[in-house]
Amino acid sequence: MTEIAQSTGVVLNIKTDTTTETTDTTTDTTTETTDTTTASTIERLYEEVKRLLHGGKLSPTNVVIIMIDLMQIVDNYPTLKGQQKKLVLLGAINMLIDDQNDNVDDASDLKMLVKTTLPSVIDVVVSIDKKQLKIKAKKVWTMLLGCC
Repeated sequence: MTEIAQSTGVVLNIKTDTTTETTDTTTDTTTETTDTTTASTIERLYEEVKRLLHGGKLSPTNVVIIMIDLMQIVDNYPTLKGQQKKLVLLGAINMLIDDQNDNVDDASDLKMLVKTTLPSVIDVVVSIDKKQLKIKAKKVWTMLLGCC
């Protein structure tokens, strides 16, 4: 596997076939092409994030909502598979954090939130979408309203 580090701090693991020396030359080209494609995909998604925010800033209160909107957008990228979609999405969010925050502490705090929370939230949302996880909202509401 070849690791490609983006300017956003996201590391992508890309499978490459390195069975012979001849293939190694092709692999380098493939890796560079994949790196360029991934970078352009992150840039495209970054522009979508800015559009979704309508000139506002990404914050701890809206990051999950923006992430879900981006998941719907990145779902329409047929060349990317599950883990690649997640990495591109997180790369675009991190790029926006870098772009929007002049305060290093605020950016660091928001990046830590993204790094520690969003990957799990993405996995849960995907599980719900694939109907691998069911949330019985009616039962929860009944329990909550029954206590009042």
